[in-house]
Amino acid sequence: MKVLKYILFAGLFALGLASCENTKREKTQDEIEQAWPSTITTMEAGDFVLVKRDTLGFTMGTKTVKLNKSFYMCTKEVTQAQWEAIMKNNPSDNEFIKEGANKANCPVNNITHAQATEFIKALNQATGRKFALPSEAQWEWAAIGGKLSNGYAFSGSDNSAEVAWSAIDYDATLNEVGQLKPNELGIYDMSGNIEEWTSTSKVTRGGHYETSSAEQLNVRYSNRNSFNSSYAIGLRLIIEEPLDIELIK
Repeated sequence: MKVLKYILFAGLFALGLASCENTKREKTQDEIEQAWPSTITTMEAGDFVLVKRDTLGFTMGTKTVKLNKSFYMCTKEVTQAQWEAIMKNNPSDNEFIKEGANKANCPVNNITHAQATEFIKALNQATGRKFALPSEAQWEWAAIGGKLSNGYAFSGSDNSAEVAWSAIDYDATLNEVGQLKPNELGIYDMSGNIEEWTSTSKVTRGGHYETSSAEQLNVRYSNRNSFNSSYAIGLRLIIEEPLDIELIK
């Protein structure tokens, strides 16, 4: 009888230790992200989709890149109306806007990297969120289509006309956001309309509305440019993590 009691006590003690270890163990990033919603909608900046990280990494240029965590990418470029609501000004160059287009729904453009950073700072203060510019790796992974990628030449298609406002297939005009086909993640205009600032100062990704047939490679998702400023540059936002209230299912 004493032996049986000892065995039972030892078993319970072991279970207790295991339980303590489980409560002390930090969750892995994948376990944390299991509670993340697939989309986030914000009043100030629009809809964001979850771009899940790939633990195996992906090829960017000549390197294999691994993201430490997933993130949310805005489905559309920041519009002039969204910029004006926060900054109370509009720096955009609308000289070559498409006839009949609503400039409020066209992407803000003609901004420097510093202006993009100031906008995000003001937006974060107004909302309490963690909006940011995407890193080059985050931008390209989202443009590819992330884990849903079909390996297209452009962001969402092998046919540039389906996904990219540029002089390759259209008039060289600035257009409203989200009018063409999205990529596999539901993200628009990553191969055209305007180039977009990344978190790396002076580096932009994606082609723009004046990109010609002779420059077709520039609307591929792998294209990168370096500028101090340009009339054809705007921005797209990411959210680094959900708010606590968004984790309640």
